[in-house]
Amino acid sequence: MTISGIDKEKCNNCGLCAKDCPARLFTYGKNVQYSDPFGVCLQCGHCIAICPEEAIQFPIKGIFEDETYTSDPPSTAVSAVKNPASLINYEQLHLFLASNRSVRQFKSDPIPPEIQEQLWATARFAASGGNVRSWNFVKLDNPDQISTLAKGCAEVMMSLPGPYGKFIKAVHEKNPDEDMIFRKAPLVMVISTPTKSDTDGVNTGIIGLYMQLAAQSLGIGSLWVGWAQAPLNIDKDLAQTIQMKGHCWGVIVFGYPRAKYQRLPPRSPLEIKTPEK
Repeated sequence: MTISGIDKEKCNNCGLCAKDCPARLFTYGKNVQYSDPFGVCLQCGHCIAICPEEAIQFPIKGIFEDETYTSDPPSTAVSAVKNPASLINYEQLHLFLASNRSVRQFKSDPIPPEIQEQLWATARFAASGGNVRSWNFVKLDNPDQISTLAKGCAEVMMSLPGPYGKFIKAVHEKNPDEDMIFRKAPLVMVISTPTKSDTDGVNTGIIGLYMQLAAQSLGIGSLWVGWAQAPLNIDKDLAQTIQMKGHCWGVIVFGYPRAKYQRLPPRSPLEIKTPEK
């Protein structure tokens, strides 16, 4: 989404783009000017979002076919962008977030493709440090592929020292058909990045949470699966079976939940300190 310039006929010289650009690539005085001699544009789109006249030029073919970017989006979208707080009040948001549970009991019903697309549509607006958006995604919704990966991850986990490997081995010996990895969820999303940095991990956590909260709004449960994340990084051959690239930062499963929770679990208050002056 490289910015190519400013439409001088539309620009009203308000300077909002210059004030909001993180890389300070706009200047304004008599006329707003855009220059990126060092190629440091983050492609964050803040200038596009804040411009009241749609004067920012960005040559992406077909982008206006997407209702998110149309020059005349639905009134609800306009309201949301201008005043996000009008969509949901704090009490509702607090309960929605507090009600989120890690689901481990799933129905076998598949998640329809159109519902899956809603999850990914929300996730693409997730923030990332420097807007690097370096994620790679592998989606599994074929039961045979999911079962094969689950068995591979379980084998790796059982080979490791420590309580988790012993626990999975004990369950497997008692019931070889029980899926302790993906819990028989019908949809698995693997998220990886080409590099292994702390920022990559944080960015994955952000986009993963976007997916999980979008899923919750659609009546879909989710679970972040560390017992798949670790094996995919330990066993490169296992990662290759699903064509995963780079370092795995997250594996999330989705499905319609069997369980219905009746109340919020207890949580201790946060201990927040303020440094002494």
